[in-house]
Amino acid sequence: MEIQTEEQAQNLITLLRQVLDEIPTRDPWMVFRGRGRPPLSPKFNVLIYRNNKGCFKVVTTDELTLKRIAEGCQLVQTRNCRVDIDDAGIGCPVGGVLIGAYKHGDGFLWREIEPKWFQFPLFVEKMYIRRSAELAMELLEAFHCPPEDTVVYLCTGYIHHQTKEQLRELGYEVQVTEIQAPLQELLEESLKDYLLECFGFDGFYDPKVDNPRVGFHRAMEWIRADPQRMAGAKTGWRLFEPDLLAKKGE
Repeated sequence: MEIQTEEQAQNLITLLRQVLDEIPTRDPWMVFRGRGRPPLSPKFNVLIYRNNKGCFKVVTTDELTLKRIAEGCQLVQTRNCRVDIDDAGIGCPVGGVLIGAYKHGDGFLWREIEPKWFQFPLFVEKMYIRRSAELAMELLEAFHCPPEDTVVYLCTGYIHHQTKEQLRELGYEVQVTEIQAPLQELLEESLKDYLLECFGFDGFYDPKVDNPRVGFHRAMEWIRADPQRMAGAKTGWRLFEPDLLAKKGE
């Protein structure tokens, strides 16, 4: 987004200061930096800087929310139904990724993005992002959540980028934010069971609680201990290239 005049930029900054916490910056080109405060997510942020041509550039994590602020619209539309959507397993080399949904007052469901989506060639093409959106829609359908009556609180992760856009196109109110209890705990527990039951991996680690480096290293050691385990690993990652080349040379 580009703003041509300083007056327009200052008018927008005035509006932003009403709903964002301004973050001090020493960057001489930066004229405003802010992040959301309730009811907005702290993950929502806006940067405004002046380029060498004197124009003002606006960068944000959510164009729709920025547009609502600029137009003086209601930031969060209230709906009767609330569903939280999150993911688990994206940083674990074993298995796929779980997409979970929690409908307040009506329980918890999850679906699997299978390991193949994180292997060649699907991973290179980032097809897992499309699959994530498909599963989110499937979960909302399972909960019988009509768009006109549902607000979706969606995790900030990159894997949900397409999900956000598709949900809004369908008419859902979407708030991109950090997902917490109860969905976070329910999904982590489901991931632990999934890794053990589907792959025989009992080295589950929660990066929010455990040392992620230690847990990741142990998971990689577990995979490399048996070449057959590569079939259930995220081998699209570059760190697996030496293992795959060695396997081809056998």
